[in-house]
Parts: sequence; C-alpha cells; structure tokens
Amino acid sequence: MRQFRGQDPAEASVRPEVDMGYNERRGAARHYAFMNIQALFGLSVLMSFVAFGLVTQLYILPRLRILERNDALIPLVVPHTFRFIGLSFLVPGVVSPSLPSALATPGAYGDLVAAILAVAATIALSRRASFAIALVWLFNVWGATDLLFAYYQGLFGVQLNPGDLARRSETWARSRVLHSNGGSATSTYHARRDILASRST
Repeated sequence: MRQFRGQDPAEASVRPEVDMGYNERRGAARHYAFMNIQALFGLSVLMSFVAFGLVTQLYILPRLRILERNDALIPLVVPHTFRFIGLSFLVPGVVSPSLPSALATPGAYGDLVAAILAVAATIALSRRASFAIALVWLFNVWGATDLLFAYYQGLFGVQLNPGDLARRSETWARSRVLHSNGGSATSTYHARRDILASRST
C-alpha cells in the first residue's frame, strides 16, 4: 500500500475503503442516470406513436381510403426512399467515434437496402406492375426487421446509452480546455481519469 509523505498511516489504511465507497456511489449514480435516460427515451417513443397515430387517423387515412390501392400505397412508400440517410452512421465526424460498429454498420446498410426497395416499389406502383404489391411486402418486411434489429441492438446488444455520446464529447472538451489554459496537474489527472472511465463504460 502506497503511503504519501506526511500522511498518517491510519488514514492510508482506510483509503482503499474510502475509494471503494466512492466507486460504488459513482456506479450507483451512473446506473440511476442510465435508468432515467432509458425511461425518457421510452416515453419519447411512446409519445411518437401516439402523435403519429392521431395524425394518421385524422388526416391521412380519410384521404387514402378514397384512392385506388396502388395510388394509396405510393405516398406511404415514397418517404422511405430517403432512408439512405442512415449511411451517415458510417461518416466520420457526423457521429461520434464511440458509436459501436455493431449498431452503426447494420443500421447504415440496412437503411440503404430499405431505401433501394422503397424506390423499386414506388416505380412499380406508379407503373402498375404486376409485382408491385410483392415489392411493397418485401420492403415492409425488410424495413420492419431492420428497425427492430437496430432497436434490439441499441437496447440489449451494445446497450447504448443515449446520453453516452454527449457525455464523452463533453469530457474530452473539458480536458482540452484544461490543457490549453494550463490547468493544474491534479485537474488534468482527474480529467484524464474521467475520459478513461467513460470509455470503459
């Protein structure tokens, strides 16, 4: 056990217990914050379903019911042609480097395939092709599977915390400010320790 100059031996003997208590409290605080963030994220998903459900029931369905099937499907499929935006998960600088590849790679390419299927289905519907409905089904199955897989990966696979990316960026910025302003050695040490702790989570 390391004893610092001028430190009482009795104080040094209890230091590991104090550190252990601090780490336990810090771990409990992180777990509590994670649960709060997950609850907020779940609430936002629920409210999104409610809001879009109301818009669909009041404004979209009444107008689609009077259309022929192919014409009604086109405005539902066309917005998904923009799902190529999911490729931004693979662009450095657009997302944080700490975003796990187990989530980013399947999500990006899954969205790209969904966008291609949506384009093909839209063209087939507009031209009244005999296989148009089959393409719509294929797009729906693939798109839903891609969405559910990404949700599962984020929640159970890599267990992505929605607040992790912002917190790591903030910690790194704090370290940069300390270095640029000539911060004390103690402050720099604590900043580096926080960075390593955030990367290990």
